[in-house]
Amino acid sequence: MLASESLLTLESVVTSVQTVLDKSETNGKGIHSPSIHRILPNLRSRLGTSAQKLLSHNWDSEHLENGWKNKV
Repeated sequence: MLASESLLTLESVVTSVQTVLDKSETNGKGIHSPSIHRILPNLRSRLGTSAQKLLSHNWDSEHLENGWKNKV
């Protein structure tokens, strides 16, 4: 659960940074910091790698069921 929430947070950050960059370029006030333009592809890459690991993880369903029962 925590892993998926972390991925959603990272996705939100990537989307927000891209939106800010797009709006600043549309307004003619482009952000000229090379570090910001390098960060975005890095964040996208980490997001993709983390999502792939989360989706391909071999979850132990019995352990998950017991975990949910303990939290209820």
